[in-house]
Amino acid sequence: MICFDHVGKGEALPSQEEKMPNAELDTYARNVTNEPTEAVTQVKPAQKHCQGTLKELWADKSLVVNLALMSTIWTITSFSFYLGKFQLKQLAGNIYVNSLASSIADTLSRPMAYVIYRKLGVRMTFLTTFTVATIGSFAVFGAEATSEAAQKYLLPTSLFIMNTGLTSGSTILYVGHMDLFPIVFSTTSMGIVNIFSRAITTLAPLVAEVPEPTPEIIFSTLCVISVIVAYFVRPKTNNFY
Repeated sequence: MICFDHVGKGEALPSQEEKMPNAELDTYARNVTNEPTEAVTQVKPAQKHCQGTLKELWADKSLVVNLALMSTIWTITSFSFYLGKFQLKQLAGNIYVNSLASSIADTLSRPMAYVIYRKLGVRMTFLTTFTVATIGSFAVFGAEATSEAAQKYLLPTSLFIMNTGLTSGSTILYVGHMDLFPIVFSTTSMGIVNIFSRAITTLAPLVAEVPEPTPEIIFSTLCVISVIVAYFVRPKTNNFY
């Protein structure tokens, strides 16, 4: 049997505050008061995710610069590639031998371009391949000025060098595009650059019919421009979209 005789009539039990010393009571009060505030401050605002719209693309200056550079490179590469093919019938020498040299270069340069891209990256691969194409274009221009006997060997060799660089560069346009644009913008940017390149490429058959040496001069000039433009290409570092 429990006895409560020690509690006097009308005498209340000691409260929680009375049981605590003053120092502990102050600490307890501060903790209770600050607890909701700390919980609120720990809530972080929701991050705004990129939707991949054109407005967001134009807002990033580095992406706009890469878009302009890639539009130029893509247009030059596509136009020059088809200009070289249509111009084969206008070149001196045997058209079948020249076509064979061009086709072999196209076949070998595609896997080779991927190996170079893995080693050097997109920017240095552009510079390397377009420099090779420029050297080959000047070699073709010079080979046509030689004797007919020398053209049998110089023209196929020059065409092989030129098409190796040009086809390698056109291959990296697709592979390296992801290095220049975030994934959320890759399809949009590729569509934009193809609009310009395909529109200009339709003029390649007409330019190929212009009397020589105008097509060769245009081709060599475009190759030089592609090297200069490729120098300013910068891969997108914050590829987090």
